[in-house]
Amino acid sequence: MLRMHLEGLKRILGIRGGLGSVRDSNPMVANSVFSSVQSLLACFEILNTSIRAFAVALYEVPYPNLDPILPPFQPSDHGLISPSEDHLVSHFQEFGPQQESLQALEFQSLGVDQNVALVVNSVQHVSQLVPTHSYPTAFTSLVILTRMCNLLSYLLSIQPILNDSLRYYATLVSESMRLSTLLHVFTPWRGLAPDGSITINHLLHQLISCLKLILSTPGWSPNMVMLWMFCTGAVAADNMPERSWFVGHLVEMIEVMEVGNWQEMKGLVSRVIWHERLNTRTYTKLWGEIEQQRRGIDGL
Repeated sequence: MLRMHLEGLKRILGIRGGLGSVRDSNPMVANSVFSSVQSLLACFEILNTSIRAFAVALYEVPYPNLDPILPPFQPSDHGLISPSEDHLVSHFQEFGPQQESLQALEFQSLGVDQNVALVVNSVQHVSQLVPTHSYPTAFTSLVILTRMCNLLSYLLSIQPILNDSLRYYATLVSESMRLSTLLHVFTPWRGLAPDGSITINHLLHQLISCLKLILSTPGWSPNMVMLWMFCTGAVAADNMPERSWFVGHLVEMIEVMEVGNWQEMKGLVSRVIWHERLNTRTYTKLWGEIEQQRRGIDGL
C-alpha cells in the first residue's frame, strides 16, 4: 500500500513537471510533499487530490528520486544577505552542482563525493542566513525552509554505490557524510510535529554500519570530516545505547588529532556544518562526556 501511494505521488508530480516545478509555483506544497514522505504517519493534500502517504516503511521502501538535480540558489534574489566574511565560521558560497568552492574541494580531498560535498557546503551557507539575534520574518522563514527541503530531498535522492571496489573507502566516506548531513538537520527537531524519530533512528543505524566498515579499512586515519561525522552521530544518539560507541571512538580520535579542549574541537567541527543556536548545547554536553571518559582512562 505504501509503494502504491508513493508511486501515485510520483506520477502526480511527474504530470506537474517534478517536485522542482511544484516548488516554483507553490513552495509550501512542495515542502509538505517532502515532509510527508519523510514523516511517520504524515498525511497531506496536494494538487486538489486527496492522497495519504504513510511513510512508516523507510526501512523497506527507498526514498523516491524526487529531486535528481540541485538548482542554483542566490540569497540576494530573495532579499537575503549573508554575514560579512569576518563572521563566517567556514569558507563557502552558494552554487549549483556544477560549481565548486574551496571547502567542497577540501572535502573531496578527504574522500567525500562532489555531489555530497556541495550539499554540505550549501547547508552550512543556508544556516548562516538565519538571523542570530532576532526571529526571521515569515517570508525569510519560507525561503530558508524551502531551500533546506530542496537540499535534503536532493541528498536523499542520491543513490549510494557501495559495491565499487575501486573506490570502496571513498564511497563509504561519502555515504557516511550523506547520512551525517541528514542527521545533523533532522536531529534538532526530533519530537516536534511531524515527528521524525523513526527516520532519525534509521539514518543513525545506517551511519553506524558505514562507520564500522571505515574503521575496519586498513590505513584509515582520523581527520576533520571523520571527527564531525562521529560527533553528529553521537548527538543524534543522545540518551540511546549507541551513544557510548560514538564517545569511545571520539576519545581515541581526539587523542590522535591532539585536540586538547572544547575550543579546539569546536574550531574543527564548525568548519563542516555548524549553527550556534542549535548545536552549542548538544555539542558541549558531548564534549563533557568525552572529557570524562578520557580522564577515566588516564586514571587507570
